[in-house]
Amino acid sequence: DWLYQMVDERSGHAPNIGANDGACLLGLNSASYRDFRPSVQLAAAVFRDARAYDSHVAGESLAWLGIPIPSNHLAARTSRVFPDGGWVTIHARDRRSWACLRFPVYRFRPSHADSLHMDLWHDGDNVLRDGGSCGYAVGEPWHDYFPGTASHNTVQFDGRDQMPRIGRFLYGAWPVCTDVGAIVGTASSTHWSASYRDARRCEHDRTVNEENGVWTITDTVRGFRDSAVLRWRLRPGNYQREARGVGGAGIHLHFRDARGPQMKLVEAWESHRYHEMTALPVLEVSLGPEVTRVITEIRFS
Repeated sequence: DWLYQMVDERSGHAPNIGANDGACLLGLNSASYRDFRPSVQLAAAVFRDARAYDSHVAGESLAWLGIPIPSNHLAARTSRVFPDGGWVTIHARDRRSWACLRFPVYRFRPSHADSLHMDLWHDGDNVLRDGGSCGYAVGEPWHDYFPGTASHNTVQFDGRDQMPRIGRFLYGAWPVCTDVGAIVGTASSTHWSASYRDARRCEHDRTVNEENGVWTITDTVRGFRDSAVLRWRLRPGNYQREARGVGGAGIHLHFRDARGPQMKLVEAWESHRYHEMTALPVLEVSLGPEVTRVITEIRFS
């Protein structure tokens, strides 16, 4: 049920968030490595006596195992908060875009410093994306880079991670989630917010609002010493500076209500498969101590 909510029904891909060891079990289908629909379809048939998708490739595993494809359909994916795992999904009213966010609720050691990371999808494309894992045994700087805060769509304080490293597979001083809101929906919009505080008492509040296909993200920060950096990791493409932000590859990011943020496009890295890296553009917005809020408005062309 959880995986069904995390899989984009158009592409079959899921947010590249958290640890990824490259495993692809029971590959009885011709789908691509990152297409999760056959796994969801098989689980839906076995445990829910229902189908999740109508596509042929999603049902190939069932055919190999001699399991009939049920006639009943699972209910459509919805905006939901998963409080035990620290996840939320938000769907636009027109069903063309959806977001997935992480908030810090930890019961076992976290593998990524990704508090309040946001993934955004539009028409099956992952337009704002996570960096992935790359590999557990990679050398530096990659071992710290991919799980680190700089590899996620969130705010980094004073050039450090949200949690200190105390071992190859262990972070210490876990952030504390200070507020998790309920999803509030109206006839034209959907609204959600959450906030956390780290061990050095830096705080980040993030509010996400979707209305008529336009996404507005308000980030409020406090407690940092010298600087904070908001990053948006973009899907590969050609981007140009615009009056209040950047645009390209079918997406426009504009900023408002921030006093003179310093913006720049840089090249960074992502990993979709174990031990593979590819480049992608990242929009970095630098904030000084005098700036406490930045609002990002995202539109699709």
